Amino acid sequence: MGLGTMIGAGIFVLPSVAAQDAGPASIISFIGGGVISLLAALSLSELATGMPKTGGSYYYVNHSLGTIFGCIAGFSMWIGLMFASAFYMRGFGRYVASTPQNIAIAALVMAAILIAVNYRGVKETGFLQNIIVILLLVLIFVFIGAGFFKVDLSNLDPFVSKGWGNVFTAIGTLYVSFIGFEVIASSAEEIKNPRKNLPLSMIAAVLTPTALYALVMFISIGTLSTPSLAQSQIPVADVAEIFLGPIGATAMIIGAAFATISSANASILSASRINFAMGKDKILSNWLNQIHKRYRTPYRSILVTGIFILGLIALGVKIDTLSRIAGFSYLITYILVHISLIVMRETKADDYNPSFQVPLYPVVPILGIISSIAIVALMSSTVQAVGTAIIVVGII
Repeated sequence: MGLGTMIGAGIFVLPSVAAQDAGPASIISFIGGGVISLLAALSLSELATGMPKTGGSYYYVNHSLGTIFGCIAGFSMWIGLMFASAFYMRGFGRYVASTPQNIAIAALVMAAILIAVNYRGVKETGFLQNIIVILLLVLIFVFIGAGFFKVDLSNLDPFVSKGWGNVFTAIGTLYVSFIGFEVIASSAEEIKNPRKNLPLSMIAAVLTPTALYALVMFISIGTLSTPSLAQSQIPVADVAEIFLGPIGATAMIIGAAFATISSANASILSASRINFAMGKDKILSNWLNQIHKRYRTPYRSILVTGIFILGLIALGVKIDTLSRIAGFSYLITYILVHISLIVMRETKADDYNPSFQVPLYPVVPILGIISSIAIVALMSSTVQAVGTAIIVVGII
């Protein structure tokens, strides 16, 4: 489940954005995103085994810090997933079309299809998800294996070509790639032996993609060079064509299409369920909670979510802006998750008996809070303004 949402659109779409933001040192940006996610995954693991309820971060924050902070977390996750969905669909459009108009049309059509699929309630089976993940992993390993010996190290010099400030700022842009491990915490009630399996799976679901992202970025810049990669609409396919030929490029385009569709579908599903859960807790209007008589889905919640996603695509919001706002939203949520862990530990609540405890407490949650705040502080004023507006609306 974790790899299915993490090995997705980010690895196929973001190399060009990362190269433009931080140059060769964007490899470090991906690793930095992984470290921040690992800290969040550890805090989430303890909260999930202490409060094994469906709802993930929203539930833990709402339960430990109260309704206002729960609303900020839930609203941030909802908005973050909608921006992420629009980002995935714009990425899909890039891989299947060439002109800006056709990219937007392809993104809108596929997003509408996925919204309709979720409206009807056709569920993605575990078997199909596993097949997609295995195919994507095979493609990525072939890409890494074939490209590793084609890297020209001179393309990585100078390594920090755009300054350390841009390296850390890029983490916020890339963080949309790391929001998938949340689904594991949301399934805590259904995991066998959660004390062992939940933290292990969450840690693996962060470390594995982090290593793959860094290697893909190393090969991409080492093969294509920073300026060429930054200009690429379909970065992984363009790089693959150099050492795998047209067949390799076509395989990467197909893989990217599957990855972006899978990621967007999972995000639309999750986003609609978050505002459904908030409605159930009487934080949002019960109007959103109406269940379709035939399809048994929260169809109003899905439609509101879908209209917002289609609007973001239709307005032509830039792909890097979509990823940054999604990253900002989730970083705010994980700051609250770390605080929730500290509150639950220090208050020693009777109903909180986690089977897994974060090592090096309180260092891990404090580092998580500081690092997340630092990345948010380095983001552009536009992203900060939109993110602040999301928080304010959540409070209201």
